[in-house]
Amino acid sequence: WIPWRALFGFRPPMPLLKWTLLGRDADHRLSRQLRAALDRVSPSVLARRIETVLQADVGEELRACRVPMLYLGATEDRVVGTRGLDTILEARPDVRVQTVRAPHLLLQREPAWAWDRIVEFVEV
Repeated sequence: WIPWRALFGFRPPMPLLKWTLLGRDADHRLSRQLRAALDRVSPSVLARRIETVLQADVGEELRACRVPMLYLGATEDRVVGTRGLDTILEARPDVRVQTVRAPHLLLQREPAWAWDRIVEFVEV
């Protein structure tokens, strides 16, 4: 019921993007990169991506998938929070979970941490 297309019809201010995606302490370089990336995507495409994510239900596919899985989670994720992990663990309680104090874009904020967790997971 949220009008995503209308919400993405304006250019969100950087403080809002930092609060929701990057963390308030994000450096200027990363903030500029996020702004540049968002400016290259039309508001309708962004809105459609969010609508698609919110409508996706892949519980059956998760249950059917027998390969080991790693979940990298951000403890300060203001977009997904714990809902995503709860849903995954409901379908696959064997998922290995690693969390870091980071915002939604944890791969951009903590790339070395993420890489180390992935390497550890693959090497086991």
